[in-house]
Amino acid sequence: MTKYAYYNEHDPFAAEWLRRLIMAGLIAPGEVDERDVKDVQVDDLQGFWQHHLFAGIGVWSYALRRAGWPDDREEGNGLEHRRELDDADICKGFWADVKWIWCRDKKWRPIKPGIFPLASGTTCRVGRIRAAGNALCAPVAEAFMRVVMEEIDSRRTT
Repeated sequence: MTKYAYYNEHDPFAAEWLRRLIMAGLIAPGEVDERDVKDVQVDDLQGFWQHHLFAGIGVWSYALRRAGWPDDREEGNGLEHRRELDDADICKGFWADVKWIWCRDKKWRPIKPGIFPLASGTTCRVGRIRAAGNALCAPVAEAFMRVVMEEIDSRRTT
């Protein structure tokens, strides 16, 4: 089996789930690494076209496939096109009012305006933050990736 995707997931339950989804052919074939993400080095990602850190149960891989993104597409996760897409119109509509916060794991994350994740005294604050962080909806991710793919492809032809 060709390994197109690198999945890093520290939670053993989610990592096993990833392995089963790979075996069932529901997400891109790949390698599941259960090390802490802080231990992952750039060299560990060599040879993979998709890099899923904090992979969870592979929803991004699933959404990429549903959007028509081939497992072996060289762009992998498309990060090298990020600067090109920053000025694109893909952030209108669903993503128009998103707020970005810098998280402790040194990543930017979008949040819904009004969540106020750092507000002290907010009822069920930890539960809300956890739910917001784990709430990747496959159809929304699929729709987003379709627009990204269209934008990347249109920029290649112009």
